[in-house]
Amino acid sequence: MTKALKVTDYNIVQNNGLRAAQVVPHVHFHIIPRPDASANTSGQSRSWIMFGRGMREDLDEEEAEELAREMRELLREEIRRMGERGSL
Repeated sequence: MTKALKVTDYNIVQNNGLRAAQVVPHVHFHIIPRPDASANTSGQSRSWIMFGRGMREDLDEEEAEELAREMRELLREEIRRMGERGSL
């Protein structure tokens, strides 16, 4: 995710229970990228609320598919490198 989005900062969040916005009980994690605030060229103040929605840009379907493809490819490369190093 960090390589595909070219970010170094991120939050990892896991919600538990109805009051924590978990509707269906199961374990999952959200990895939330935090882009560099200096990359904001809109002139608007950006909010980096840690556990709220904050400011974000919506992805259209084509952008989301391309991002998922790139992340899968980067993951395949990393798994291959780990296998070559005997780390698997």
